[in-house]
Amino acid sequence: MKLLNDPRVWSLTALNLIVAVTCFAILIITAVFLIKIVDVNKTIAKISNREQPCLYQWSEWSLCSETCSSSSRLPSRSRHVLTKTIIQARGRFPSCPSNLETMTEYMPCNVYRCPVNLSSFTTWTQCFYKDPNIREAGGCYRMRDLPTTNQLIYIDTDNLVSDCDCPDYIV
Repeated sequence: MKLLNDPRVWSLTALNLIVAVTCFAILIITAVFLIKIVDVNKTIAKISNREQPCLYQWSEWSLCSETCSSSSRLPSRSRHVLTKTIIQARGRFPSCPSNLETMTEYMPCNVYRCPVNLSSFTTWTQCFYKDPNIREAGGCYRMRDLPTTNQLIYIDTDNLVSDCDCPDYIV
């Protein structure tokens, strides 16, 4: 009985109780943590087994290479696959293309022809009578020979028509 009245015994008993409760709490927390880990692993396994096609995103289109078309090759813009967005196919879906990480798409842009100055057209039509009723007496004229392409022409000269010597005959 003397032992129960000793304050050191009570101190050790209290300390022992605190340690036991702490150990029990740690055991409960560890059990809950392990259950959560198992649950997360099951969720990941479900997601991993889900069928899914090859998925990826494209970058934004680049700026157009030219402001207008001046040659046989049309100006273009491009975009590429963003490698960080690639999700491989799973299940019955076909796998992603092997060149997906380097895949680039091109699209024509600014396809209209570049404008040209009227003065750059240096070929002329044949001569015509100014007045067909009086023929050579009225004089003759010719016009700049303009192409039939769909192209803007800047009027940088008023010299669209010019006088010419009338030929012996006009077809």
